[in-house]
Amino acid sequence: AKEVISFVVVDNLCCLAILLILYPALIALCARLNAFGFFHRIMEPVLVALTTTSSAATLPVSIRVAREKLGIPENVYGFTLPLGNTCGMNGFAAYIGLMSIFAYRLYGHPVTVGAVFEFVFLGIVLSIGAAGVKGSGIIMSTVLLETMGLPLGIVPIVAAIWPVLDPAHTVVNNVSDLVGTTLVARQVGKLDESRWRGQKGK
Repeated sequence: AKEVISFVVVDNLCCLAILLILYPALIALCARLNAFGFFHRIMEPVLVALTTTSSAATLPVSIRVAREKLGIPENVYGFTLPLGNTCGMNGFAAYIGLMSIFAYRLYGHPVTVGAVFEFVFLGIVLSIGAAGVKGSGIIMSTVLLETMGLPLGIVPIVAAIWPVLDPAHTVVNNVSDLVGTTLVARQVGKLDESRWRGQKGK
């Protein structure tokens, strides 16, 4: 029980660190935009992701916010947001790494440097293949354990705690799509700064 509680706490803390440290830094340093203003504009998709725990359900809201509040043109968000909805699973990738360490320690395997590289690789591959729908992480956890050659005995534990883990993963996944889309629009010079400031563009 202690190990499971520790896993839940660490998983949510990692998601918070990505959401509150990494993403604001990217917006401020790479896009040269106000991070607080960015998060204020994307609160609607954040709330939808938090309550539905479904990236697919959040996508239409993210598209509307990108167009209306972030000043991003369709030829940018029309490509990056659907692609990120499928491949940009940062929250789930972090979970895969933590789940791998949790499973290794639970079954008495040493966490070596080689194992860490394996966890990173699996996090990238499995997060790309994960569906953006509710509960898909439980299925992918089974795939992870089978890939590592570990027993599936902890899958019921994962299923039991998944409702506590999934909201944070979904929020991080969807915010990463909006962050990436904003960075791309900024880099290619297609970010409508007048829309960003709340003014109507000419």
